[in-house]
Amino acid sequence: MSQSQLFERQEEYYDIPTSTLTPIQIREKLAALAASVIGENNKASFADVLTLKSSPNGGVAVTDDLKYTGES
Repeated sequence: MSQSQLFERQEEYYDIPTSTLTPIQIREKLAALAASVIGENNKASFADVLTLKSSPNGGVAVTDDLKYTGES
């Protein structure tokens, strides 16, 4: 997904427009947006990255990269 496409549609993901959606619905919406750029055949692998890990507070596949990058 190009950054420009996400930024062009970022208002769809603001608090109020997503206030009635579940986190799963938001992830599905992001996967659909990504598919418009990366193709339907790659949508499942993108959605897999957004799938919650099995631990109660494990986040998704990119969580550790976001939490633990950089030096302390």
